[in-house]
Amino acid sequence: MIESTTFLIIKDFCATIKNHLKLLVIGALTMNSIRRMAYEFEKLQGILYVFEIVNGSHILIIASLINLTSYYCQKGLYPTLLHNVVDAKCKFWDYDFKWANCYHD
Repeated sequence: MIESTTFLIIKDFCATIKNHLKLLVIGALTMNSIRRMAYEFEKLQGILYVFEIVNGSHILIIASLINLTSYYCQKGLYPTLLHNVVDAKCKFWDYDFKWANCYHD
């Protein structure tokens, strides 16, 4: 598969953010941080033992003509997928950004 220059730049940028800034912005996940997040969810929604919310979003793109079927999903669209994890304050603390066929629809 041939990757475009734009794709390579975005991939490099995301890797840099993940490797160098993630712990500065999000912090390491510890038992104390898990307890704090679980307490915040309980206080906010009355739900016990929840400390994260996982979500997946289809982000529509204009797919490259090269390897077009890699982007096609069962909904008849050409999306990339953003899977993310947030805390009770909707603060992102993890993510994964890939093309549609990387995940089960």
